[in-house]
Amino acid sequence: MKTAHILRRNMMAGLAIVLLFLFADLVEPKSHLQQAQLSCGGKVTVFANMDACTNDSSYRNPGCGCGPLKNPWYATYRWGLIPLLASLLGAATLIGSLTRRLVFLNGAVVIALVAQSSTHALFNERYSSVDLAFNLLFFPLIAAALCVLVTAWFTVLRFSVRWIGSRSRAT
Repeated sequence: MKTAHILRRNMMAGLAIVLLFLFADLVEPKSHLQQAQLSCGGKVTVFANMDACTNDSSYRNPGCGCGPLKNPWYATYRWGLIPLLASLLGAATLIGSLTRRLVFLNGAVVIALVAQSSTHALFNERYSSVDLAFNLLFFPLIAAALCVLVTAWFTVLRFSVRWIGSRSRAT
């Protein structure tokens, strides 16, 4: 009876982690800003958008090119905040042995990544077979990297709570 209760509760927690990942995918910042930069012989000029960049007279010079600006928050959000929130949710809601909690936590991460990849492939009209092949090729590496990040945050949170608990009981 106790094992069924742990399994049911961990499945609900895993579902919550999957939903967190899917919601985070909807609200994540874009990887590139709307602004564009014109690089011309070492000189860089920033424009409000790509059209303004390509309409500039310097764009027609040889060796000049326009490109989007990378969003500095994208990598922090995707590889920092989301694994931290998932591990925090897992540490707060998963129960049972450490192995069991990590299996459910990492399983939820992989399920969320599969769901994200499939929704991108189904609902993105610009998604090509090259994108699909690229994602299938690197999916195990991306999943492993996110699982390692989530496991590391989970372990840090678990041991910090234990350390704070032991310090508070000692006084």
